[in-house]
Amino acid sequence: MRVLATILVLLLSAGAAAAQKKAPSKTSGAAKAKEILANVITAMGGRALTAMKDMTQSITETSFIPQGTLKYEMETVYERPNKLFLKTAMDFGNVTSGYDGKTGWTANRMGVQPMSEAQLTDVRMSVASNLYHLLQNLSGSEYSLSYLGQDRVGDRPVNVVRAFHRPTKTSTTLSIDARSSIVLRKVSQRRGASGLEDFVDEYSDYRHVDGVKVPFKTTSFAGGEKIAELVVRSVKINSGLKAGFFAQPSR
Repeated sequence: MRVLATILVLLLSAGAAAAQKKAPSKTSGAAKAKEILANVITAMGGRALTAMKDMTQSITETSFIPQGTLKYEMETVYERPNKLFLKTAMDFGNVTSGYDGKTGWTANRMGVQPMSEAQLTDVRMSVASNLYHLLQNLSGSEYSLSYLGQDRVGDRPVNVVRAFHRPTKTSTTLSIDARSSIVLRKVSQRRGASGLEDFVDEYSDYRHVDGVKVPFKTTSFAGGEKIAELVVRSVKINSGLKAGFFAQPSR
């Protein structure tokens, strides 16, 4: 069973990076990347996406581990600019976690505890690679962008863009359908035993939810092996979360 930090980074959604061509220069590469991502925003919701305040997803996850297959239900909540909540139904009871943008906590049948610095680092990396967080924060100084060239995902030509997240010093690489401007693959960095490691998420079954395009299936890979499949059961956007929703409970 994966540890809490691994479960957290599977929100948003995770392997080797695709082969990528080098951008001709930093300046032209950044401009090209910005242009491509502007098209992504339009294709995936436009104003509905940029104005989105929060997203709640109910998910069925199947994890593939050496010991066999695990299946469990999750609820994930993202609120801009950087808040996360996750509740996972495990065989031994629910595991719940929250991050209010500064501090975090975990709760299970043993009680409530603040997150360790290592867990907080993992959550911040998870926020940095969150697809909607990235698209909503392109105009600020949080990310630096570069265009890595063209590639293919299956039989579909893609443009490859990298977003370097300055606060966490991690990169998220997006493979974007050259025709529809929909994100097909995301390569994000996470902490591993030997340093930062690449994890791959492949997105499919996009559907419109209140004007925003959302992938209802995510297949995740690490080290070239499939590690998980996430199927979305329902999505709510701008549901009006109560103040203090992400705060640590008393017990």
